[in-house]
Amino acid sequence: MKKKFFNWLNRNKSKDTFLWICLKLLYKMSIDAVHGIINVILGLFFGEYFGSESWGSVLIVSIVIVLVEIYFYFVRSYKDYNYSIRKNSNLILNEITAATVALDDYIITNNDSGKGIFQYASNIVTASLYDVLKQITGSETRISVIQQFHDKRKRYCLMISRKSQKRTSSSKERQDIEYSGKKNNYYYLKVLKENETTYIFFETKEAIDNIFYWPNKKKKRNIFQYIGVAEKVKTNDIAFLLQIDAMEKDSFGKTQDDLSAFADEYIYPYIQFLKHAYNLERTMRKDDENEKGK
Repeated sequence: MKKKFFNWLNRNKSKDTFLWICLKLLYKMSIDAVHGIINVILGLFFGEYFGSESWGSVLIVSIVIVLVEIYFYFVRSYKDYNYSIRKNSNLILNEITAATVALDDYIITNNDSGKGIFQYASNIVTASLYDVLKQITGSETRISVIQQFHDKRKRYCLMISRKSQKRTSSSKERQDIEYSGKKNNYYYLKVLKENETTYIFFETKEAIDNIFYWPNKKKKRNIFQYIGVAEKVKTNDIAFLLQIDAMEKDSFGKTQDDLSAFADEYIYPYIQFLKHAYNLERTMRKDDENEKGK
């Protein structure tokens, strides 16, 4: 509940209404020195009224003291929350910077045609994001980047995945999107085929089990939360899908709003990096924005 309230504060703190200006001014004044001065003043009042046995006034001052302590507790918690976000954001920034340098080195030393840039970027993202989320959440995750291809009238996709800490590299798997077998029911293929949703959040295992396809229904995988972010091109086709499976409960929060805020803070920068790599490859290969295959 507290985290949800803090998320709401951060989403609305840029507003310039009179109420928000007053709240931001009050927050800036809420430092330890001010807290100490208020406590001294309230302590003097408490001692004065307590000595005169004015119990009504003592009660009022006591309530004010409790309210002030509750307020400063929330202020400290909010500052700790923002510090944690800044710390994690700096971690993301450093990772994206390192990824950009690695991608530039790859292009300069290994590639002059643009071919394979997005696949290389996907390998970077799956490894980097796995490590980052491990540090931020302490949970095991599975990271996948699914790129869609158009080959004449046929559509297929290439999935780059990092599944666990036991893997030292990402795996690669090709899948026909219009395949008629049971595997066609995989959720990511449904997303590519329907081509509608851009942001997808499932906060419970029950919701995931109800919508995901499992080859063996008796052995459903332990995926407790899911974040999927699809990036579309000018033709409104999905170019690629980044999906994150959490293998532990409440890894990204408790509600869809929590997952949305988590994605905005920590996932979206990787989407921007992948989008940059995708557009760079299209430009160097002089292809249309709608991928036509390798």
